[in-house]
Order: sequence, then structure tokens, then C-alpha cells
Amino acid sequence: MVCVKGATIAESLDKGRLHYPMVRDSLNEEFRRVSWNEAFDLITLASWYN
Repeated sequence: MVCVKGATIAESLDKGRLHYPMVRDSLNEEFRRVSWNEAFDLITLASWYN
């Protein structure tokens, strides 16, 4: 038997996995790379207004 972490290790090794945050301002735009600080700021703002 394998623990949950061991069973999902392949997901973290996937080459297509994101390594940095990406955002888009609207559904019509492409994703763009942002810093971790900007990503956390956007998450914080969204949590205040939702």
C-alpha cells in the first residue's frame, strides 16, 4: 500500500507542470507570468471582494 503523497508523486514530476504563477485579466487574454508576490496580492484582493 502506498500513501497519498507517494501515489501522486508522478504529478509533481510532470514536465508540463507549472513552475511559477500565471494570471490573465480576462477570459479573452492570454495567461502571463507574474511574481509570487503579485500572485499573492491578487489572491488577497479577490478574497476581500468575493
